[in-house]
Amino acid sequence: MRLNRKKLCGVGLLCAVGVLYLLELKTVGWGIPCIFHSLTGLRCPACGITSAVLALMAGDWRRAAACNYGLSLILPVLAAFLLYYLCIYLTDSPIHHRVLNRWAAGLTVYLLLWGVVRNFVNL
Repeated sequence: MRLNRKKLCGVGLLCAVGVLYLLELKTVGWGIPCIFHSLTGLRCPACGITSAVLALMAGDWRRAAACNYGLSLILPVLAAFLLYYLCIYLTDSPIHHRVLNRWAAGLTVYLLLWGVVRNFVNL
């Protein structure tokens, strides 16, 4: 299977934007605020991801887990899913939609439940 060069360039550009955002965040300290939290006062399932990534980059696993505990629990599964999906996307290979959709549905349900739980339990 061959890599789709246009898609690879797009993924590279997206990664470069992410690195630039992290550099800006570390130097200037301005982050993108969570719109959901700003409107409702509740924490979304993703609140704390930026702080967790910065903590992981510094090697501080405890602080990363404290920033978003639910996401840190599922991070290995989420990383494997995203890597698998990225490989399929970049190679234009046929995929088993049923399996991929079940994984995506399971991750979505988990993150939605985490979003509800984290607002009732102080995690």
